[in-house]
Order: sequence, then C-alpha cells, then structure tokens
Amino acid sequence: MVGPALFVYLPKPLTQDDKANIYNWLSESADLLQSSIESSSWRFWWPHIDSCEISLDIAPFGFEASGRIEMEESEQNKIISSLGYKPASSVELNNFCRSDIKGHVLLAKVAIYLASHYYGVIEIDSSIHEIDREKFPGKYYEIYYDSKTPSYLVDSTFMESWIQHPKFYLVI
Repeated sequence: MVGPALFVYLPKPLTQDDKANIYNWLSESADLLQSSIESSSWRFWWPHIDSCEISLDIAPFGFEASGRIEMEESEQNKIISSLGYKPASSVELNNFCRSDIKGHVLLAKVAIYLASHYYGVIEIDSSIHEIDREKFPGKYYEIYYDSKTPSYLVDSTFMESWIQHPKFYLVI
C-alpha cells in the first residue's frame, strides 16, 4: 500500500548542481537505494529510524512520477492562480506506509528542506483543514479542485510548525 504523497512546486528548474546538492544531502542523511547522482528519481530511507521507504521524483511542473503522468490543466491553472506564477519544477515525495507517522514526519522534513532551499511551496491536501491556520507562522494558500474541502499549498515555515502540532498527519 502506498502512503501519503507531497508535491513541492519550485519557481525555477533544478539545475544539475541543484540535483547533485539534493543527492549529496540525502546521501549524508539517508540510505539511498538504486540511485545515481545523474538520476531524477531516488528511493531512500533513514537508518536507525523505524520507518518506511520514501521516493523522490523530479519533473517539470504539471507532471507527476518523473514526467510520466500529466496533471489536469485546470489543476495547474488553480496552482498558478494561487501563487501568482507558474512553477517550473515539481518534486513528488511518497512514503510507502499508510500509518507510519515517523515516515510522514520524514517526508515533511524532506519537503521542508526542498522548499526552503529552492524557494518552493508544498502541497499538503486537506490535512490542515480542521486547524486554526491563522495561528501558524508562514504562508498558506487554499486551492479548490473538485471538492468542497480545499487542498493547501504551504511554505516551509508553515510546514515546520505543522509537523510539530499534536494533530499533525498527512492525507493518504
């Protein structure tokens, strides 16, 4: 079973140097599986933490899973409208365990690293819908796709506060 997924939308394309920096950061922190520095798709887990595997896929904005699945144009337009610009890149993060709260936190920490270093925002679905978002530092944007419950884009400051909240979780 697949667990939660996060998307980090970046305003600029990641360069080869950026990808190398991300790869090196992961290499220092995590055990990488079947990965090379030239790749745009990596699988890893953190040693000494009882958690599930995480994957990271880099694609142009509007695509998921390393560019193989295209996002609906209407969804892209809602993100662009909310942010006021068209992101250049998407980074998709997946945790492969549904109820692994440590894995949810690790997934969020990777998203925070990417968003803070590359000036991105993180899409977190509806997990913050029931909390008082105004009490959190940082920015958030509501996006209504096809449901009455919004998804949210948050900056790294907001996400850092959210992972410390007692009701923290990620939508599966």
